Amino acid sequence: MRDAFLRALILAIAPALAGCTPSGPPGTIHFVGRVIEHVPPNATRAEREAVALRNRLVEDKPVQFRVAGTGTCDRLRVKFGDGTSAILWNANLDWDGRPDTGALLTHTYASGPGHWRGPKTITAEPVRNCQGGYSAVDTVVPEEMRYAFAQPGPLCGSIGAVRAGTVITSAPVKNPEDKITFSAFSIYGISGAPGSTASAAFPFPGLRAYSLVFRVGGPGGQVAQGGTNASFTVAQDGDLELCINDDLPSDNFGAWGILLSVDERGAP
Repeated sequence: MRDAFLRALILAIAPALAGCTPSGPPGTIHFVGRVIEHVPPNATRAEREAVALRNRLVEDKPVQFRVAGTGTCDRLRVKFGDGTSAILWNANLDWDGRPDTGALLTHTYASGPGHWRGPKTITAEPVRNCQGGYSAVDTVVPEEMRYAFAQPGPLCGSIGAVRAGTVITSAPVKNPEDKITFSAFSIYGISGAPGSTASAAFPFPGLRAYSLVFRVGGPGGQVAQGGTNASFTVAQDGDLELCINDDLPSDNFGAWGILLSVDERGAP
C-alpha cells in the first residue's frame, strides 16, 4: 500500500519537475525590437505616409515586439524601458523573416502621471536555459510634454514618479517665453534672475532667484536647477516636482509654460 502511494506521488510530481528542467540546449538571444509595417515598393506617397503614421510608437496603443535569435529559451525577460517587463516561457527565437516567427509579445506604453514619452531602452535578457542578450532604443512620441505653472499658487507641484537614471530637460514652451511677475521690477521666465544666487530667505538657497527648480523625493530630496535647456539626471526614485524659487509667492501673477523632455534610456 505504501509503495503504491509513493508511485502515485512520483507520477503526480513528475510533470511539474519536467517543466522545471531545461528542455534542450540553450537558445541564444540576438535581437529585440518593435515589429513595424513595411512600405510596399510601389506605394504612393499617401500610402507611405499612412504606414509611417501607423508605425509611430505612441501612448495607449498596443505594440508588438519580437525577440529573435537561435533555438528555444526556456525563459527570458523583456524590459520595455518604462519600468515594466514581461517573461516569455519556451520562447522559440528562430525568425525566418515571416511576421509570425521569432518570439512575439505585446506591450502598451501607458499615459498619465508617472508615464513618460521619450526614449526608452528595450532589453531582452536570459533567465533560464538561455544565453546572449540584446538592447535597442525606441522613442514614444511626441517626446516633449507641456506644463503650465501659474501664480499665485503653491511653491511646488508634483507631476509624476520618475526613476533613478532618468534625464530631465526643461525649456520654455514658446519664444518669447511666458513670464511671471514677482514685483514691478522683477519679471522673469523659467531661468529666473540672471546671475543671481538666492539667499537663505528663499526656499532653495544657492540656486537662481525666481527660477524654476526641480525636486525629486519631496522635502530633503534631490534638488536641481531648472531653466532654459537645463538638464539633470535623477539620482533617486520619487515624485518629480516643479517648484518656484521665490521668497514671497503670494504677490505673484502670471504663468510659465514649461516644456519637458524625459529620457529614460539610463533608468533600469
